[in-house]
Amino acid sequence: MSTRPLILLTNDDGIASPGLEAAARAVLGLGELLIAAPSTQQTAMGRSFRGRKDASLEPIVYRVDGHEIRAFHAEGTPATVVRHALQVLCPERLPELLISGINYGENVGTSISASGTVGAAIEAASMGIPALAAARQVHPDGFMEHGEQDWRASEHFLRLFAE
Repeated sequence: MSTRPLILLTNDDGIASPGLEAAARAVLGLGELLIAAPSTQQTAMGRSFRGRKDASLEPIVYRVDGHEIRAFHAEGTPATVVRHALQVLCPERLPELLISGINYGENVGTSISASGTVGAAIEAASMGIPALAAARQVHPDGFMEHGEQDWRASEHFLRLFAE
């Protein structure tokens, strides 16, 4: 069994989101990374538990900067995926940290309670796991269409807070 801290990464933008890749890049080397994210875009799902009843965590090849990271995706909301990952992938060793994001679009004001990014972090925290929800401000047109972004500042601060 690894003695490195286990860090679970997730998001609400889906497994293919460049923001999730940026989050993984930010914390490479801080511990053993495990990714479990929704298969598709799940923005504004809050902490809802929706998805296919027969959905399973599907493994996916996931590489960041030449490092292969154990990764899975499932049809469901971020909170559903987190709950499922904790039960199936981490039954004997809970993560020491959950990171949700990096989200396209800030989660501030009244949008906090609707955020799937925040909902995933709250789900982990409700199980006693320290959690971070990270987001990058973008124009509202970019919330659902994930164009290129400069992730360097987001990565810097995410790593700082994760440490």
